[in-house]
Amino acid sequence: MRKYILLLWVALLAGSCNNKIDFGPDEGVSYRDHQNVPMGYADKSDWTLDGKWNKQEVKLFADDLKVKVNSQPAGNVFDLGFFPNPVEAGGQATLLYRTALTSARLHLVFVDKKYKVLNRLDVPAAVGGRYGSQLLLELPTSKFADKGVYRLYYVFYNSDNTLYYKGHGDFKVGM
Repeated sequence: MRKYILLLWVALLAGSCNNKIDFGPDEGVSYRDHQNVPMGYADKSDWTLDGKWNKQEVKLFADDLKVKVNSQPAGNVFDLGFFPNPVEAGGQATLLYRTALTSARLHLVFVDKKYKVLNRLDVPAAVGGRYGSQLLLELPTSKFADKGVYRLYYVFYNSDNTLYYKGHGDFKVGM
């Protein structure tokens, strides 16, 4: 009987591990100061075009968008970034991007390490000038705890439900 209970416990533990985000080495965040200047480690998987998303990631957008997020992207976005990173608890951060897509929208989903949705935002994607567009993001302590690491998923799309670009980036709150 103990053997079966132990096997059940191990199976439940292994199953729950699959529902957690692997942020990567060194907390998995790309450190940036308030002027977007790199401050050390940079996670190469953050703030770039993602490939195929897993079931949990696809599910994050299923209720809000009709866009097939695992389809082939039809547009391009450049110079994505998030600063400062880490961001002060209860503070603001800036999402920076550059695109020539004139009719795009930007859908953001903020999650914790267990894919729990903390915030959603859907805005028109601005076509920025030479230095790109900046979107100011509020990160209230009621949703983003101090010393936590979080993930921001982004999808650029249009009203015809065409996927232009998608990806993720990790950020830390507090030092």
